[in-house]
This record gives sequence, structure tokens and C-alpha cells, in this order.
Amino acid sequence: GYNSEALFKHAHLLGGVLICPKKKGVRRGYYRKKANRAYSDELYSKRNPVESVFSSLKRRFGSAVLCRTFRLQRAEIFARIALYNIFSYLAALFSTEPRFQIMPDCSR
Repeated sequence: GYNSEALFKHAHLLGGVLICPKKKGVRRGYYRKKANRAYSDELYSKRNPVESVFSSLKRRFGSAVLCRTFRLQRAEIFARIALYNIFSYLAALFSTEPRFQIMPDCSR
């Protein structure tokens, strides 16, 4: 699972740290303890917006890449991200939603 000691070890060997909340009742594991020292609620709270963007990218463009070589796969992913940013900008630019809320007159 996402909270297994093997996953913590693999992330450590690759030079990373898993940022996930401490699981209740689990106290063992050298790599898990190292990661728990680096855990912060502030950093973990940034996870939801990032996952929302990834989900939106997958819904809009699909979850598979069409290119075969790593170089072209990377270019395809960057192109998808650029298109996503352009679409988001244009959607905000041509939105009919008000950009700010007009406050009612309270001087009466």
C-alpha cells in the first residue's frame, strides 16, 4: 500500500521522501521514521490541488502517452501541460462570471 515500509525505503534510495500522514498503530520501520520526521501538515495540504490538476489533465487528454521514446513522451507531457494552461487562461479570460463581488451599499 501507500504506507508500506518497502515504499518508504524505495523513495529513500531514490533520494526522495514520502509525505503522508502517520498511520495510527504503525511504529516500526527505519525509513518510515525518517519520513515522519520530515512530514509537515502544511506541505501535505498542498497535495489536493496538485492531484486535482493531474486528474483534470488525465480527463482532458487521457492517461496514456502515444510516443514511444522517453524524450518524445516527455515532450508530449509538456505539450499537454502547456495546452492545459492555455485552455485555463482562455476560460478565465472569456468567463461570464464576475471577477469580484460588488459589496452592497451599507451607508443607509
